[in-house]
Amino acid sequence: MKKNYTFDDHHRIGEELYIMREKLLRLSCELGSVYGSKRKPSRLAQNIYEGIDELRNQLDNLVFKENPEFATRELADAYYCARRIGESGACLKI
Repeated sequence: MKKNYTFDDHHRIGEELYIMREKLLRLSCELGSVYGSKRKPSRLAQNIYEGIDELRNQLDNLVFKENPEFATRELADAYYCARRIGESGACLKI
């Protein structure tokens, strides 16, 4: 079995998942306005971004379990921080 992700790996994946989710959310809204929210294209896009939300949730649980030496705020930022700004590591909350 492969070792766990590092704290930095979790942050990198969290950023990637956030970007994917935001793009899919915008696409879902666009598809809904063009084709209607009940039609298959809109529902498929919504299912995908909801799947990304579930993946973020599961990985958020793992980052806490795998990194007990870090502060809670640092760990929570891995999957629920929009993006880091500059060298400070500050982030915009979603």
